[in-house]
Amino acid sequence: MKTLVIHKAKQNHGKTGSLDCLIQNLCSDPDFELLYPSGKDEITAFMIGRYSEHAVGIITFGDPGYEKTLHECLDVCVSYKCDVIISASRTKWGVYDMLNDFADENGYDIIETAPIYVSRCKDDDSKTLAINQANKLTANMIISVLKSLLV
Repeated sequence: MKTLVIHKAKQNHGKTGSLDCLIQNLCSDPDFELLYPSGKDEITAFMIGRYSEHAVGIITFGDPGYEKTLHECLDVCVSYKCDVIISASRTKWGVYDMLNDFADENGYDIIETAPIYVSRCKDDDSKTLAINQANKLTANMIISVLKSLLV
């Protein structure tokens, strides 16, 4: 089953940080093979890999103004026949609507996730540590979703 995972949240609520952590986790997994780009050093905000014999795309462009870039990334995902695409998005309009339209046009089911968000800490050092932990926890959650989809 083809699935689009929309990882959505408001601005500055951990979408990119948690997806960057997800990319790091997958790239360090021996069962993961990077397909696009050609090398780990070239990964910026978009990648495709093979995980458990399935093509998986991850796109961190989810903010307004990135619609053209997102469209290009989705086209690459289609060309690689991605079974699962995980993309960042704000909670409504723009990119969110574009992802929903893409799913309808290309036969993808949709699952929506959200990052774990750190709303308050006693100081900046504590907040940095808490944000890093939240990103790791969110990445692990998405890996669990991914594994359940690829069974």
